[in-house]
Amino acid sequence: MYLSDIYTISANLAGLPALSAPSFPTEGGLPVGAQLIGPHWSEGVLLKAASVFMRGSIPDLLHGKGVPMSDDRIDQTK
Repeated sequence: MYLSDIYTISANLAGLPALSAPSFPTEGGLPVGAQLIGPHWSEGVLLKAASVFMRGSIPDLLHGKGVPMSDDRIDQTK
């Protein structure tokens, strides 16, 4: 078991749909996101909520530009 599994194991054990939605990058270029968990059999609602969340937090998605994923956005000095 990996240390990061502690954030997903509750949804897995309960059988709940869950997803991780990306959000805005930090000033250093590191990714930030949110984990969304829904009630049983709510996959469609969860996907719609993630879509709304992402459109609100990543403005370039509205224009179809996507999010640049190059290494120059990540602060290599730390």
